[in-house]
Amino acid sequence: MARDSGLGLPETLPNLIAWDDVHQLDAGGQAQLFRLLIRLREWGGTLLCAGDVAPARLALRADVVTRIAAGVAYPLCVLADDDKAEAVTRHATQRGFPLPREVIDYLLRRHARDLPALLRVLEALDRYSLETKRPMTVPLLRELLAEAGS
Repeated sequence: MARDSGLGLPETLPNLIAWDDVHQLDAGGQAQLFRLLIRLREWGGTLLCAGDVAPARLALRADVVTRIAAGVAYPLCVLADDDKAEAVTRHATQRGFPLPREVIDYLLRRHARDLPALLRVLEALDRYSLETKRPMTVPLLRELLAEAGS
């Protein structure tokens, strides 16, 4: 077990640390995050953090905000159904098979709507279509989902 550095942090740190919901930190959490940022800089590590607004707009201590804002920021957004349909279609095209729109629509209405889950079903549908030597249709998708549910 790593020794404590006296700052509430272990003496050695991993190269990458992830911290979610930084926007919810209280004063103690902000102090701990600040110490971590200092240690990571000394150590050569990286902090991946997530909050509900851009780093410069976080309602945190100024010293924490400036250090977080000095890094690279990527905005993430929830995909609309049309965006998910486009992503699934693009993935199918990259895998080399056409995917009828009615299959995509059925999938978006009847299955988990997060993109990783949709892509897993798409890959399973591709395998199932090849195994059964049947085209990708809504009935084939229904059959696959029924088999997966049992």
